[in-house]
Amino acid sequence: AIERLERTTADCGDPAERDRIVASYVPGIPGVPLSTVHFYCPAFAEMWGPWTPERTGIGASEEMVVLVARFLARRGAAVTVYGPVPDLCVADDVVYRPLPEFDHRERCDVLVSCRTPHLSQCHDLGCDRLYVWYQDAPGHEVPEFYAPEYQDRVTAYLMISEWQSREYARAYGIPLGKMAIVRNTH
Repeated sequence: AIERLERTTADCGDPAERDRIVASYVPGIPGVPLSTVHFYCPAFAEMWGPWTPERTGIGASEEMVVLVARFLARRGAAVTVYGPVPDLCVADDVVYRPLPEFDHRERCDVLVSCRTPHLSQCHDLGCDRLYVWYQDAPGHEVPEFYAPEYQDRVTAYLMISEWQSREYARAYGIPLGKMAIVRNTH
């Protein structure tokens, strides 16, 4: 697998501008250490990866995964994104792996599950902290994923607005205190 690693450089423009964009976003995630962070991104409409924001454009939630992953890697974290990439690659010190390679038992300090709360049902998660990151309005989720015993396994639900937090609290009974607001910002 190591032979397949390729270092790519995605030109994102001025690094200071990138930092300004992402720095306003990342501090909203409570307790994220700069050590080992995995993003699990199984919900997607098209293939995307570290090259997509600059080359072809991409949806806001996918772009934020790429930008936050880059930001955390520049701050010293070992970051892996499991997403709809065709092959293993490394870009901006972030490892991107195809979704089939994801193993919820793999050791990491933080696991950010994008749009997918079902990992809270796994009894053998390899992470110290599980964050569920939502970018959409509620309505497509399975209510059983929000039972209190599963909510207890989630460190925080990451929402992009106060409105979204209130809607998830109303729809699924998630306590507002269990949510953190992290905005998609440019």
